[in-house]
Amino acid sequence: PFSMDFCFTKQYGNTLKANTINHKSFDLNDYTATGLYDTRGTLPSNIGMKNYPTDITASIIVLSTTYIVTQIYIAHNATSLYLRCKYRGHEFSKWKSVQLI
Repeated sequence: PFSMDFCFTKQYGNTLKANTINHKSFDLNDYTATGLYDTRGTLPSNIGMKNYPTDITASIIVLSTTYIVTQIYIAHNATSLYLRCKYRGHEFSKWKSVQLI
């Protein structure tokens, strides 16, 4: 089964740790640079976050190329993850749920 027993971001030894999503902006539309982020155990609705797919604490992976930005929202204690993307100069697509189990 899928396990969330890891943490994302800058490399410190063998552990990846995440940038906290709520220290820069509360709108996921603003996260277009490649990076690893998390909500640090806070529900998105509790911090006024915008454009999130489900109100569950999460890790967020952002992959960016010259033309496409992809966001992957991995909800903690959930059996699915959420994906969306946008092309340069366009809006993000709607979040799509992917079942893990």
